[in-house]
Parts: sequence; structure tokens; C-alpha cells
Amino acid sequence: DWRPAQVDAATLPPISDDPERPFALKFTGGSTGVPKGVLQSVRSGVAALRSLHAFYDFGPNDVNLAVAPLTHGASHYILPVLAAGGAHVLLDKPEREAILRELKTRITTVFMPPTLIYMLMEEGRFAAGDFARLRHLTYSAAPMPPARIAEAVARFGPVLSTLYGQTEAPMTIAGLSPAEMARAELRTSVGRLFPDTPVAFLGADGAVRTGKAEGEILVRGDLAATVYLDDPEQTDAARHEGWLKTGDIGRLDADGYLFLLGRSKELIISGGYNIYPGEVEAALNAHPAVREACAFGVADTFWGERLEAVAALDDPSATPEALTAFVRGAVGPVRTPKTLHIVAALPRNPVGKVVRGEVKSLIYPAPQ
Repeated sequence: DWRPAQVDAATLPPISDDPERPFALKFTGGSTGVPKGVLQSVRSGVAALRSLHAFYDFGPNDVNLAVAPLTHGASHYILPVLAAGGAHVLLDKPEREAILRELKTRITTVFMPPTLIYMLMEEGRFAAGDFARLRHLTYSAAPMPPARIAEAVARFGPVLSTLYGQTEAPMTIAGLSPAEMARAELRTSVGRLFPDTPVAFLGADGAVRTGKAEGEILVRGDLAATVYLDDPEQTDAARHEGWLKTGDIGRLDADGYLFLLGRSKELIISGGYNIYPGEVEAALNAHPAVREACAFGVADTFWGERLEAVAALDDPSATPEALTAFVRGAVGPVRTPKTLHIVAALPRNPVGKVVRGEVKSLIYPAPQ
């Protein structure tokens, strides 16, 4: 119910039209280290909101379920939904029954990490036909294996979508729509680039390339108008010839779809070969028995770094030998783990990202 609020206009702060003023202070997920404070400018925030509106085509009939933490990416949905005349539903607690009840009744869009989608799918009391108004069930913050994507599409209907961004270039570097997600060959992609945000790739040779290319993903334009809080040196270090270095290694194919291969800092050099963990993880995740996987390097006197991986399984009968044989057939021997460890689950931080340092510590605890 709407209730009038008594507000004295004279007490409200003046509205500034400076596009460089702070829009939000967000902290990075910290999946590979200590979270960093990122000051997003109004220019960056507006770019993200403009692209979100184009992706979702928000209107007055939209109702967004704000279930992911508003301290992170979910906060970017607040303004574009309201600007289109739509509404938000906030829950006291992210309980599965309450979320499903809302999704079945009035929700048209919702953004959540894959882990929450998995939790919802553990509930057997729903089918795709139960979500008559739902247009977008968007995941981000972490990848979803193709088998999990297929399961989510079967359970929720053809509404699954994904967005790729990072705190330094929020939400809208690329996006994959529900219609595109229906194509099995695109389910390892994060989608097409948003047209308002220039993207290039920094190759190992130091050259910056656009179009079909592979390398560290670079972003510039309004979306990348961000700085690290009180840290100009780190802000400068994150730039290359005016481009923001995302730290993500990616490949853009001939059709304009972006695929993530891993993080530049996670590069494993084994026997002289460069291996990105994302390539190994994608191959493992393609096996129907694998729920999720994480690859890492271990110091080795022969290989320099020895490629290993951990996997959590949906089918416990799958053996490490069968899984490594599957990977070898998919990506070849160089990108096949020398050892595959089976674990119950991968450690995650509060925003749902796998913490790689803790994964390795599961297998090789630090000496006390």
C-alpha cells in the first residue's frame, strides 16, 4: 500500500548534474584476494542502467524480485525498473519457499547467483508451467555448467539468461538472452557485447585487438568510469592505454559471442604450455556427472606447475579416471588434470563465487 510521506523539499540535498560524482561504492567479490573498494561514478552507473533497460525492456508491468544482496550487482536493478514504472519485491529472508511463492505469482524478473538457483531446484514442488509471468531468471557472479543450465531451463522454462560484468565495469559488458540460452552451443558463452561499451583484447604480444580475438578483456567508455577507493596507483595499474584491464581472459568468436577462459592471474604454465583454468573447468563441467569443478596449478620440479582439479559430483559413481578420460577427449592431454580430486562441494564467498585459494587448501593445507 502507498502511504504519503511528509517531506520538506527545503531539507532535501541539491541534485547535481556532474557525471563524475560518486554513484556507488562497491567492493569486489574477493574470489582471488582481499576485496577492493570501487567507486563507481554516475557516468558508469547510467551506462549500466541504460544497457540493463535495453536487455530487459522493462515496462510498467514488471515486478523484480530483489533476492540477491543489494550491496552488489542486484542494486543496479532498482532504478531502471522503477523508471519504467515497475515495482520491486523485497523479502525479509531469502527462504526457498518464499522465493518460489513470489516467482509463481507476480515476479517477471529476478537476478541471483547459480548457488541459489541450485537450492531452488532441490525443491521438487514446481514445474516450468508454474511461472506464468517470469520473463528473466538471470544468473551471474559465477558460471553455470551446461548440464545445470539444461536442468534450470527444464524446471523454470525458457527464461534463463546471464550477464557478464565486474565491479569495475558493472553488470553489462555482455549478456546472453533466454532465446540465445536455448541454443546448447552458446551455454558456455556469456553472450554478446553491449553496443555502448567498447571491448578489446590484450594479447600476449602486448597488441590490443578488436573483433574476433583472444586475450585479456579490455573495456573502456562510460561503463568503465570507475576508480579504486583512495588508491590511485592501483587505479592506474588497472589501465592499459586508457582501457580497463578486467583480468579476465576471453575469446570473441566470429558471431560476436564472448567466452571466458579464466583469469590472467590464474594462468598455469605446465611443461611450457599456457593453460587457463576456465578451459579445464568447462571441459569437466560438460560431463553430466559433474556439478562444479575448479582447476589449479601445483608447484612441480618436472612440469614447473602440475595441473590438478577438484570436482563435486551429482553422480558419485563417476570415477576420476573416467572424468579425466572425458576431459582428454574434449581438450587434449595438455589441459587434462594430472590428478582429479573428488570433493563434496567447493568453498564460496558470501556472493556465491568460488574462492580458488580455499579450493587448493582443501587438498594441500598450508603448513601450520
